[in-house]
Amino acid sequence: MPTTRDILTSVFDATNNRLNTTATATISGDLNVATFDGAASFATNQVSIANTATAIVAARAGRRAVMIINHGATDVSIGGSSVTTSNGLLLTGTAGAAVSIPTTAAVYGIVGTGTQTVSYIEVYD
Repeated sequence: MPTTRDILTSVFDATNNRLNTTATATISGDLNVATFDGAASFATNQVSIANTATAIVAARAGRRAVMIINHGATDVSIGGSSVTTSNGLLLTGTAGAAVSIPTTAAVYGIVGTGTQTVSYIEVYD
C-alpha cells in the first residue's frame, strides 16, 4: 500500500514547484467563458484595533474584496459593526496572518484586551 509520501511524490513536480494535474472534458453546444480583469483601483491603510468594535474599512459599493493582515501577536475578531470576540471570524495573533473577504460592507475588528494593528488592502472599481 502506498504511503502519503509516495502519493505526494508521484503528483508533485519539484522541478517546476507545482502539482501535476490532468483533466479532460467533453463539451457539446456553445461554451461561454467569463474573464475577469483586475480591479481598477486599490487602497491600503493601517488601523489600531481596540477592545470595542473598531472600523477597519468603510463600506464601498464597487469593492471586489478586502484583505486584512494582522501585524502582531494578538488575536483579532473580524465582523460587522456588532462584532465581539465571541461571534467574530478569528484572525489569529500571528504577524502576517490574513483573511480576504469579498464584500462591499464595512468591516470591523475587536480584540479581547489591549490593541492590535492590522492593515488592509481593498480592490475596487
